[in-house]
Amino acid sequence: MKLQRAIYGLSCMMLCGCVSHPNYPSGWAPLESAQPDCLSIGGVYHNVGGGSRFGAPHLAPRLFFDTKDRALFEGVDRVEIAVTKDRKLEITAFSRDRPLRMKQYLADKDEYRCDNGKIGMAHFTAFMGLARESVILSKSTDGALIVEDGAVGALLLLIPVAGFEWLRFMPYTSGTPKSPPQQVDDFVNCVAGGERRWTYRSKCD
Repeated sequence: MKLQRAIYGLSCMMLCGCVSHPNYPSGWAPLESAQPDCLSIGGVYHNVGGGSRFGAPHLAPRLFFDTKDRALFEGVDRVEIAVTKDRKLEITAFSRDRPLRMKQYLADKDEYRCDNGKIGMAHFTAFMGLARESVILSKSTDGALIVEDGAVGALLLLIPVAGFEWLRFMPYTSGTPKSPPQQVDDFVNCVAGGERRWTYRSKCD
């Protein structure tokens, strides 16, 4: 019951206009026209982007809703987004040509929504209160992935806190310069940190 009341309270904060939302950056290419589906958002994008006031933002942790343990995304250089006709959203994080992590969201289970050509996802977290993390994905006319990154919460379920910002991640092409090869250990699928995923053998449990 407390959790339900907290979620209701957070929704009221947003509906009552207590949360400010910055305007879309004027120096960026305009957003694409709204599409009946979200297929155009699919593509491969750089993991490191721009637009944040707090340093270079990373795409993978935001799409996996795992911004606390960035070590899980060590070495990720690009992220592939695939939107299928059967309403599945597949996110794959790559290091060079190797998949590190993959996650699938299902529209039929309300794990994401497609609305006017934009993809929306949200996730509730509890840490010294309750917070609703959300991302809205769209695309600009220059091919960049545009992310509306936001969080609304209540510290100790009493003090409202909120933050939104626009982020931009450029498309990753085959002609993008790659880092010089480095000596690494074997890349395997194993259990690391209690989760089965692709990682280096030395990091397996």
